[in-house]
Amino acid sequence: EMYKDFGSVIVGSSVTSEITVINNNDCPMDYELFVKQTSDDPLADKTVCGICVLEIEKPIGHVEARSRATVRCRLRPTRLISYQFTIEYRIIYPNEEEPAGSDRTNPDTPRNVRETFCYMTANGVYPKLKVNDIKCLGSASTLSQDYFWRLLSIDQ
Repeated sequence: EMYKDFGSVIVGSSVTSEITVINNNDCPMDYELFVKQTSDDPLADKTVCGICVLEIEKPIGHVEARSRATVRCRLRPTRLISYQFTIEYRIIYPNEEEPAGSDRTNPDTPRNVRETFCYMTANGVYPKLKVNDIKCLGSASTLSQDYFWRLLSIDQ
């Protein structure tokens, strides 16, 4: 699946999902997965300080020829915002060595070439409780409905 939606997830809780890496080639393949996080809150990127709320269980893996591997992702939202994630991958080639004088931080080196694997979205939410009506029973039946509404009011 190119797009995956976690839906609404309660802030402070966690939810897991799985993505599948498929190898249709005749050779085994090693890979590495990366997560890029964005949100709908322009201040979130500055206040979160680079903390990604989507964790990939095994970002480096191996898939045999003509088979598939399942990778588990865990989402732990920290704020009441909409999150967007881009999952990228890089194929690790056999006997891959870092050339002398190469720069690991340079995104143009072959070692750092990444392609988009899939997109994920989620909404951090808080649980809400809505009371439409109240009815008094038992020994409280003599008390008025207005009195109970005042007891339940969180505005006071």
